[in-house]
Amino acid sequence: MPLPMCMMLTRFLGSNKSWLEGLALAPFASFFGFAFIIPYVLAGVFLGPEFLSLIGVC
Repeated sequence: MPLPMCMMLTRFLGSNKSWLEGLALAPFASFFGFAFIIPYVLAGVFLGPEFLSLIGVC
């Protein structure tokens, strides 16, 4: 999800209005995507899905 967000931001709000400038951020966007999903999946597996639902409500 971070990569499409970066691409849309550079396309509509960037100075050059280019989709390709957003693709230049692909390594960083994939790192941040994995930095979010790996702890989320591990918490879901070891703590259970209800724990993640409680965090989402707060």
